[in-house]
Amino acid sequence: MKKGSFAYRFFVLLIAFVLISVAVLLPLAATKDVEPFVFWIIGGALLLIFIAIVVVNEIIVRKKKK
Repeated sequence: MKKGSFAYRFFVLLIAFVLISVAVLLPLAATKDVEPFVFWIIGGALLLIFIAIVVVNEIIVRKKKK
Protein backbone atom coordinates (compact mmCIF):
# COMPACT_ATOMS: atom_id res chain seq x y z
CA MET A 1 0.00 0.00 0.00
CA LYS A 2 1.54 3.28 -1.11
CA LYS A 3 1.75 6.01 1.48
CA GLY A 4 -0.12 8.59 -0.62
CA SER A 5 -2.88 6.32 -1.90
CA PHE A 6 -6.56 6.44 -1.08
CA ALA A 7 -6.41 3.09 0.73
CA TYR A 8 -3.63 4.33 3.01
CA ARG A 9 -5.51 7.52 3.93
CA PHE A 10 -8.73 5.55 4.42
CA PHE A 11 -7.15 3.02 6.79
CA VAL A 12 -5.36 5.71 8.79
CA LEU A 13 -8.66 7.54 9.28
CA LEU A 14 -10.42 4.25 10.02
CA ILE A 15 -7.92 3.36 12.75
CA ALA A 16 -8.25 6.84 14.24
CA PHE A 17 -12.05 6.60 14.32
CA VAL A 18 -11.97 3.10 15.79
CA LEU A 19 -9.81 4.41 18.63
CA ILE A 20 -12.13 7.40 19.14
CA SER A 21 -15.19 5.12 19.08
CA VAL A 22 -13.67 2.78 21.64
CA ALA A 23 -12.80 5.73 23.87
CA VAL A 24 -16.37 7.04 23.66
CA LEU A 25 -18.43 3.84 23.67
CA LEU A 26 -16.46 1.69 26.10
CA PRO A 27 -17.15 3.86 29.18
CA LEU A 28 -20.83 3.98 28.19
CA ALA A 29 -20.96 0.22 27.89
CA ALA A 30 -19.57 -0.11 31.41
CA THR A 31 -22.55 1.72 32.88
CA LYS A 32 -25.66 -0.37 33.23
CA ASP A 33 -28.31 2.37 33.03
CA VAL A 34 -27.71 3.46 29.42
CA GLU A 35 -30.47 2.73 26.92
CA PRO A 36 -29.46 0.76 23.79
CA PHE A 37 -30.65 3.48 21.40
CA VAL A 38 -27.95 5.79 22.79
CA PHE A 39 -25.33 3.46 21.33
CA TRP A 40 -27.09 3.53 17.95
CA ILE A 41 -27.28 7.32 17.98
CA ILE A 42 -23.64 7.78 18.93
CA GLY A 43 -22.50 5.06 16.52
CA GLY A 44 -24.50 6.59 13.68
CA ALA A 45 -23.13 10.04 14.41
CA LEU A 46 -19.57 8.71 14.45
CA LEU A 47 -20.18 6.88 11.17
CA LEU A 48 -21.56 10.01 9.50
CA ILE A 49 -18.63 12.08 10.76
CA PHE A 50 -16.20 9.44 9.47
CA ILE A 51 -17.78 9.42 6.01
CA ALA A 52 -17.83 13.22 5.88
CA ILE A 53 -14.16 13.45 6.87
CA VAL A 54 -13.13 10.85 4.26
CA VAL A 55 -15.05 12.68 1.53
CA VAL A 56 -13.74 16.12 2.50
CA ASN A 57 -10.20 14.77 2.80
CA GLU A 58 -10.38 13.25 -0.69
CA ILE A 59 -11.74 16.49 -2.14
CA ILE A 60 -8.87 18.43 -0.58
CA VAL A 61 -6.30 15.91 -1.85
CA ARG A 62 -7.74 16.01 -5.40
CA LYS A 63 -7.72 19.82 -5.44
CA LYS A 64 -4.09 19.91 -4.29
CA LYS A 65 -3.04 17.51 -7.07
CA LYS A 66 -4.51 19.75 -9.80
